[in-house]
Amino acid sequence: NKIFLKESKMRLGADPEVFLQDLDGKLISALGRIGGSKFEPKQLDNYPKGYTVQEDNVAIEFGIPPAKTQSGFVNSIRKVMQGGLSIVDPQQLRFSNLSAAVFPKEELQHPLAFQFGCEPDFDVWAMKENDKPEPPVPEFRCAGGHVHMETQEDPIKMGRACDLFMAIPSMLMDKHGGERRQFYGKPGAIRFKPYGLEYRVLSNFWVFEKKYIDWVWRTAHRAEQFVKAGHEVPDAVPDIILSNKASLASHMVKEYNLDVCL
Repeated sequence: NKIFLKESKMRLGADPEVFLQDLDGKLISALGRIGGSKFEPKQLDNYPKGYTVQEDNVAIEFGIPPAKTQSGFVNSIRKVMQGGLSIVDPQQLRFSNLSAAVFPKEELQHPLAFQFGCEPDFDVWAMKENDKPEPPVPEFRCAGGHVHMETQEDPIKMGRACDLFMAIPSMLMDKHGGERRQFYGKPGAIRFKPYGLEYRVLSNFWVFEKKYIDWVWRTAHRAEQFVKAGHEVPDAVPDIILSNKASLASHMVKEYNLDVCL
Protein backbone atom coordinates (compact mmCIF):
# COMPACT_ATOMS: atom_id res chain seq x y z
CA ASN A 1 0.00 0.00 0.00
CA LYS A 2 3.02 2.30 -0.02
CA ILE A 3 2.50 5.25 -2.35
CA PHE A 4 5.57 6.84 -3.88
CA LEU A 5 5.39 10.54 -4.72
CA LYS A 6 5.92 11.06 -8.44
CA GLU A 7 6.09 14.24 -10.45
CA SER A 8 2.84 16.19 -10.26
CA LYS A 9 1.65 19.42 -11.80
CA MET A 10 -0.88 20.02 -9.04
CA ARG A 11 -0.68 23.50 -7.56
CA LEU A 12 -1.65 24.26 -3.97
CA GLY A 13 -3.13 27.34 -2.40
CA ALA A 14 -4.56 27.99 1.05
CA ASP A 15 -6.71 30.39 3.04
CA PRO A 16 -5.86 29.63 6.68
CA GLU A 17 -7.49 31.42 9.59
CA VAL A 18 -5.70 32.51 12.77
CA PHE A 19 -6.96 33.94 16.04
CA LEU A 20 -5.36 36.96 17.67
CA GLN A 21 -4.35 37.38 21.27
CA ASP A 22 -2.89 40.18 23.36
CA LEU A 23 0.43 40.00 25.19
CA ASP A 24 -1.31 38.38 28.18
CA GLY A 25 -2.80 35.63 26.02
CA LYS A 26 -6.37 36.94 26.00
CA LEU A 27 -8.17 36.24 22.72
CA ILE A 28 -8.92 39.40 20.76
CA SER A 29 -11.36 39.78 17.88
CA ALA A 30 -9.85 40.75 14.52
CA LEU A 31 -12.96 42.73 13.59
CA GLY A 32 -12.15 46.38 12.99
CA ARG A 33 -8.41 45.75 13.35
CA ILE A 34 -7.28 44.18 10.07
CA GLY A 35 -9.44 45.37 7.19
CA GLY A 36 -10.55 43.39 4.18
CA SER A 37 -13.52 41.07 3.79
CA LYS A 38 -14.63 37.94 1.95
CA PHE A 39 -15.73 40.05 -0.99
CA GLU A 40 -12.81 42.48 -0.87
CA PRO A 41 -9.67 40.89 0.58
CA LYS A 42 -6.95 43.33 1.52
CA GLN A 43 -3.88 43.06 -0.71
CA LEU A 44 -0.74 43.21 1.43
CA ASP A 45 1.38 46.27 0.71
CA ASN A 46 4.67 45.58 -1.09
CA TYR A 47 3.68 41.96 -1.75
CA PRO A 48 2.96 40.31 -5.13
CA LYS A 49 -0.67 40.05 -6.18
CA GLY A 50 -2.57 37.33 -4.37
CA TYR A 51 -1.07 37.80 -0.90
CA THR A 52 -4.09 38.97 1.07
CA VAL A 53 -5.51 39.35 4.57
CA GLN A 54 -9.07 39.91 5.69
CA GLU A 55 -11.37 39.81 8.67
CA ASP A 56 -13.28 36.53 8.83
CA ASN A 57 -15.62 36.85 11.77
CA VAL A 58 -13.24 37.14 14.78
CA ALA A 59 -10.27 35.58 12.96
CA ILE A 60 -7.73 36.94 10.52
CA GLU A 61 -7.75 35.02 7.25
CA PHE A 62 -4.82 34.83 4.86
CA GLY A 63 -4.72 34.17 1.14
CA ILE A 64 -1.84 33.10 -1.08
CA PRO A 65 -1.51 32.61 -4.84
CA PRO A 66 -1.36 28.97 -6.00
CA ALA A 67 2.12 27.48 -5.69
CA LYS A 68 3.63 25.01 -8.17
CA THR A 69 6.56 23.89 -5.99
CA GLN A 70 6.95 22.74 -2.41
CA SER A 71 9.40 25.53 -1.60
CA GLY A 72 7.06 28.05 -3.21
CA PHE A 73 4.15 26.84 -1.09
CA VAL A 74 6.17 27.00 2.13
CA ASN A 75 7.54 30.44 1.32
CA SER A 76 4.10 31.77 0.43
CA ILE A 77 2.54 30.67 3.72
CA ARG A 78 5.41 32.07 5.76
CA LYS A 79 5.45 35.30 3.75
CA VAL A 80 1.75 36.04 4.09
CA MET A 81 1.80 35.33 7.82
CA GLN A 82 4.75 37.69 8.25
CA GLY A 83 2.68 40.28 6.43
CA GLY A 84 -0.14 39.69 8.89
CA LEU A 85 2.23 40.10 11.81
CA SER A 86 3.34 43.44 10.43
CA ILE A 87 -0.28 44.58 10.79
CA VAL A 88 -0.93 43.25 14.29
CA ASP A 89 2.48 43.93 15.89
CA PRO A 90 1.89 47.69 16.20
CA GLN A 91 -1.37 46.85 17.99
CA GLN A 92 0.60 44.71 20.47
CA LEU A 93 -1.20 41.60 19.28
CA ARG A 94 0.14 38.17 18.42
CA PHE A 95 -1.12 35.02 16.71
CA SER A 96 -2.79 32.40 18.87
CA ASN A 97 -2.04 28.76 18.03
CA LEU A 98 -5.55 27.68 19.06
CA SER A 99 -7.90 26.29 16.42
CA ALA A 100 -10.97 26.15 18.69
CA ALA A 101 -11.82 28.49 21.54
CA VAL A 102 -14.59 30.23 23.43
CA PHE A 103 -14.12 33.97 22.95
CA PRO A 104 -14.72 36.49 25.72
CA LYS A 105 -18.14 38.05 25.35
CA GLU A 106 -16.66 41.55 25.33
CA GLU A 107 -14.79 40.61 22.13
CA LEU A 108 -18.06 39.76 20.37
CA GLN A 109 -19.76 43.15 20.49
CA HIS A 110 -19.04 44.03 16.86
CA PRO A 111 -22.11 43.75 14.55
CA LEU A 112 -20.32 41.14 12.41
CA ALA A 113 -19.23 38.91 15.30
CA PHE A 114 -22.25 36.63 14.85
CA GLN A 115 -22.46 36.71 11.08
CA PHE A 116 -21.18 33.60 9.33
CA GLY A 117 -21.21 34.06 5.58
CA CYS A 118 -19.70 30.78 4.41
CA GLU A 119 -21.70 28.67 2.02
CA PRO A 120 -22.16 25.01 3.03
CA ASP A 121 -19.43 22.55 2.20
CA PHE A 122 -19.94 19.06 0.78
CA ASP A 123 -19.50 15.66 2.44
CA VAL A 124 -17.78 13.29 -0.02
CA TRP A 125 -18.78 10.27 2.08
CA ALA A 126 -22.49 10.99 2.55
CA MET A 127 -22.59 12.67 -0.89
CA LYS A 128 -24.60 15.63 0.35
CA GLU A 129 -24.13 19.14 1.65
CA ASN A 130 -23.16 19.37 5.30
CA ASP A 131 -25.65 20.84 7.71
CA LYS A 132 -24.78 24.14 9.35
CA PRO A 133 -22.71 23.41 12.50
CA GLU A 134 -24.24 24.08 15.90
CA PRO A 135 -21.48 25.09 18.33
CA PRO A 136 -21.78 24.21 22.04
CA VAL A 137 -22.07 27.88 23.07
CA PRO A 138 -22.60 31.04 20.98
CA GLU A 139 -19.08 32.28 21.76
CA PHE A 140 -17.37 29.19 20.33
CA ARG A 141 -15.17 29.84 17.27
CA CYS A 142 -12.93 27.68 15.10
CA ALA A 143 -9.99 28.41 12.80
CA GLY A 144 -9.43 26.27 9.72
CA GLY A 145 -6.39 25.56 7.57
CA HIS A 146 -8.15 24.93 4.27
CA VAL A 147 -6.06 23.71 1.33
CA HIS A 148 -6.94 24.53 -2.28
CA MET A 149 -5.89 21.91 -4.84
CA GLU A 150 -5.62 22.60 -8.54
CA THR A 151 -5.97 19.12 -10.00
CA GLN A 152 -7.66 17.24 -12.83
CA GLU A 153 -8.58 14.34 -10.53
CA ASP A 154 -12.14 13.68 -9.33
CA PRO A 155 -12.75 15.99 -6.33
CA ILE A 156 -14.85 13.33 -4.60
CA LYS A 157 -12.02 10.81 -4.76
CA MET A 158 -9.51 13.50 -3.82
CA GLY A 159 -11.51 14.46 -0.74
CA ARG A 160 -11.60 10.85 0.43
CA ALA A 161 -7.89 10.35 -0.29
CA CYS A 162 -7.06 13.54 1.62
CA ASP A 163 -8.94 12.15 4.61
CA LEU A 164 -6.61 9.14 4.51
CA PHE A 165 -3.33 10.92 3.84
CA MET A 166 -3.94 14.18 5.70
CA ALA A 167 -6.77 13.96 8.25
CA ILE A 168 -5.79 10.59 9.73
CA PRO A 169 -2.14 11.57 10.40
CA SER A 170 -3.24 14.98 11.67
CA MET A 171 -5.04 13.21 14.52
CA LEU A 172 -1.58 12.40 15.90
CA MET A 173 -0.19 15.88 15.20
CA ASP A 174 -2.91 18.44 15.90
CA LYS A 175 -3.28 19.06 19.64
CA HIS A 176 -6.56 20.97 19.33
CA GLY A 177 -8.03 19.27 16.27
CA GLY A 178 -10.42 16.98 18.09
CA GLU A 179 -12.27 19.83 19.79
CA ARG A 180 -12.70 21.69 16.51
CA ARG A 181 -13.69 18.58 14.56
CA GLN A 182 -16.75 18.00 16.74
CA PHE A 183 -18.36 20.96 14.96
CA TYR A 184 -16.26 21.97 11.94
CA GLY A 185 -14.02 20.14 9.51
CA LYS A 186 -15.97 16.90 9.46
CA PRO A 187 -14.50 14.00 7.43
CA GLY A 188 -14.63 14.53 3.68
CA ALA A 189 -15.57 18.21 3.87
CA ILE A 190 -14.74 19.90 0.55
CA ARG A 191 -15.92 22.66 -1.71
CA PHE A 192 -15.99 22.11 -5.43
CA LYS A 193 -13.85 24.61 -7.32
CA PRO A 194 -13.41 25.27 -11.07
CA TYR A 195 -9.76 24.26 -10.67
CA GLY A 196 -10.36 21.24 -8.42
CA LEU A 197 -11.34 21.40 -4.77
CA GLU A 198 -10.92 23.08 -1.41
CA TYR A 199 -10.17 20.54 1.31
CA ARG A 200 -11.69 21.82 4.56
CA VAL A 201 -10.98 19.16 7.17
CA LEU A 202 -7.66 20.38 8.59
CA SER A 203 -7.43 23.02 11.29
CA ASN A 204 -4.83 25.77 11.16
CA PHE A 205 -2.25 23.77 13.17
CA TRP A 206 0.02 23.34 10.19
CA VAL A 207 0.61 27.01 9.32
CA PHE A 208 2.81 27.79 12.33
CA GLU A 209 5.85 25.61 11.53
CA LYS A 210 7.77 24.99 8.33
CA LYS A 211 7.85 21.21 8.85
CA TYR A 212 4.05 21.09 8.91
CA ILE A 213 3.69 23.27 5.82
CA ASP A 214 6.08 20.88 4.05
CA TRP A 215 3.92 18.01 5.30
CA VAL A 216 0.76 19.51 3.77
CA TRP A 217 2.46 19.74 0.37
CA ARG A 218 3.77 16.16 0.54
CA THR A 219 0.57 14.57 1.72
CA ALA A 220 -1.67 16.45 -0.70
CA HIS A 221 0.46 15.17 -3.57
CA ARG A 222 0.51 11.65 -2.17
CA ALA A 223 -3.29 11.76 -2.06
CA GLU A 224 -3.36 12.77 -5.72
CA GLN A 225 -1.00 9.93 -6.67
CA PHE A 226 -3.20 7.50 -4.74
CA VAL A 227 -6.21 8.61 -6.78
CA LYS A 228 -4.27 8.55 -10.05
CA ALA A 229 -3.26 4.96 -9.32
CA GLY A 230 -6.90 3.95 -8.98
CA HIS A 231 -6.76 3.00 -5.30
CA GLU A 232 -9.81 3.13 -3.03
CA VAL A 233 -9.89 4.66 0.44
CA PRO A 234 -11.14 2.30 3.18
CA ASP A 235 -14.73 2.94 4.26
CA ALA A 236 -13.57 3.01 7.90
CA VAL A 237 -11.67 6.28 7.46
CA PRO A 238 -14.47 8.76 8.31
CA ASP A 239 -15.47 6.83 11.42
CA ILE A 240 -11.86 6.79 12.60
CA ILE A 241 -11.61 10.56 12.14
CA LEU A 242 -14.86 11.14 14.03
CA SER A 243 -13.79 8.80 16.84
CA ASN A 244 -10.81 11.05 17.65
CA LYS A 245 -8.99 7.92 18.89
CA ALA A 246 -5.23 8.06 18.39
CA SER A 247 -4.96 4.28 18.59
CA LEU A 248 -7.19 3.81 15.54
CA ALA A 249 -5.32 6.52 13.65
CA SER A 250 -1.98 4.91 14.50
CA HIS A 251 -3.16 1.57 13.12
CA MET A 252 -4.18 3.20 9.82
CA VAL A 253 -0.87 5.09 9.68
CA LYS A 254 1.05 1.82 9.93
CA GLU A 255 -1.15 -0.05 7.46
CA TYR A 256 -0.87 2.62 4.74
CA ASN A 257 2.59 3.95 5.61
CA LEU A 258 1.13 7.41 6.14
CA ASP A 259 3.31 10.45 6.72
CA VAL A 260 3.24 11.68 10.31
CA CYS A 261 5.35 14.72 11.14
CA LEU A 262 6.09 15.07 14.87
